[in-house]
Amino acid sequence: MLQPWLKCVVIKTEDITHSTRRFWIQIPELTQFDFEPGQFVTFDLPIHEQRNKRWRSYSIASAPDGTNIFELVIVLMEDGLGTPHLFNDVKVGSELIVRGPQGKFTMPDTLDKDLYLICTGTGIAPFRSMAHFIHQKQIPHKNIHLIFGCREFKDSLYEEELKQLEKMLPDFKDKRVLDLGCGFGWHCIYAVEHGASDVIGVDLSENMLAEAKKKTDSPKIHYLHQAIEDYDYPKAAFDCVISSLAFHYLADFDAICKKINHTLKPDGTFVFSVEHPVFTAYGTQDWYTNDAGEILHWPVD
Repeated sequence: MLQPWLKCVVIKTEDITHSTRRFWIQIPELTQFDFEPGQFVTFDLPIHEQRNKRWRSYSIASAPDGTNIFELVIVLMEDGLGTPHLFNDVKVGSELIVRGPQGKFTMPDTLDKDLYLICTGTGIAPFRSMAHFIHQKQIPHKNIHLIFGCREFKDSLYEEELKQLEKMLPDFKDKRVLDLGCGFGWHCIYAVEHGASDVIGVDLSENMLAEAKKKTDSPKIHYLHQAIEDYDYPKAAFDCVISSLAFHYLADFDAICKKINHTLKPDGTFVFSVEHPVFTAYGTQDWYTNDAGEILHWPVD
């Protein structure tokens, strides 16, 4: 069943080439716009008397982030009807009519094979959404290859951003890895699959470690039932220390960082993620609204 048409507002635009523009769209009547990376939205634009000739669809370029805002990247087609309207008539503050998300061009549940993402121009939008989602959620995956084409180098989209994203992913080849708060062992398994020589996963949850051991068939992975604070942290023992969504539970972040510095080899890598306090501090992990239910701000503003 198709989703209903909703009012949305353009809250920001940015020209990134001579003919390509980024649009940030907010849907005020939703507190959260849920979609899967790879999906698209459809606009009903005032460009034709016949309704179905007014519909224009665009892939979402941002990853789901728990808000009611999403990003599009659109190229101007001067001989068309839809994009000239978006480029010439739509400004920050303009209201549009949108429906979505739609589409089945999404990632598989398990990324157990190499991904080859091939696109040209604004076709990069769904792949950018996927890449950021994989990074933000630290989803275990095989190799990801992005093959992007454009007529001229000046028309390249998100080039520097994606290069920086690539640099943030550690190289596990022949490395000793420590995973703090390893949970179900996904990142331990990922590290070994990408060449790690030895991985230690530390977690306080017996149930999670039991599941991790069921998923693990590599002798290179060792799990320890222990609090992150209580681990021994041998001197200069690891090439890479990783932690996903665990450190915000710790009372003393500085103390953990000192221990990690102690246990890393010279030029070692430390990669971690935490929940942002604007999402967790209030307790409800939702928007703060007024008595009429209108969104005011995040719990911490």
